[in-house]
Amino acid sequence: MMNIIEIKNLYKIYNENKPNEFLALNNINLEIQNGEIVIIKGVSGSGKSTLLCLIAALSKPTKGEILVNGANISKLPDIMSSSYRHKDIGFIFQSFNLLILLAFIKTF
Repeated sequence: MMNIIEIKNLYKIYNENKPNEFLALNNINLEIQNGEIVIIKGVSGSGKSTLLCLIAALSKPTKGEILVNGANISKLPDIMSSSYRHKDIGFIFQSFNLLILLAFIKTF
């Protein structure tokens, strides 16, 4: 079976080379095959959201590769990242902030 997502030696460092540097992801390796269901679980601050943002090309890794259907999305230019998100990625957000806005608009 083919890997739809493959993550190789992934690192994400926030505020690199600054006093408040923070290592969010440290050498993550992951393979997800077509049809496989995966749960990303961990305590608050363990890097779950960071990992998902990197897979969605909302952020770029400090080091490592993210392959989606064989294509390396790790260093896509912003315009291509936007196209990738539009065509290949879907999100279900935990909190529905837009619903509050819609409720407000319906009031008027």
